Amino acid sequence: MGSRIAPKRVRRLDHHRQPRQHPHIWRRPDVVVFVACRSPVHWTYTKRRLAFCAPSQDGEGEGTLRLHRLPTDAEAAVIRQVLGLRKRMEFAPDELERRRASMTRLGAAKISASTTSCVPEPTPTPSPILEAELAK
Repeated sequence: MGSRIAPKRVRRLDHHRQPRQHPHIWRRPDVVVFVACRSPVHWTYTKRRLAFCAPSQDGEGEGTLRLHRLPTDAEAAVIRQVLGLRKRMEFAPDELERRRASMTRLGAAKISASTTSCVPEPTPTPSPILEAELAK
């Protein structure tokens, strides 16, 4: 089984606007990687690093490479490095539960902080200074 790529960074192919570099997953288990490099020489060396992918569009400084299966762990590491993607962190079950509880407490604290007001409430009774002035 291949390594996972963070789902926030994966786009479906029916997306119209495309950022400079990102992986796509087609309906089949194909991975399509669009790479825009800073120069034609950099593109040449990037294609060599991604030799396990088949080039489907080869431009001068950019192109699209296709992998007809899910990547292995080593291939996924190379793809992440070329695209500048960070690997999703994996936590032990007890650490994950601790983090979820911490985030729940943080969310509750934000909600309670947003319901209290920093502006003091107006007092319903008039102050004695104003009453003395009004009596004159």
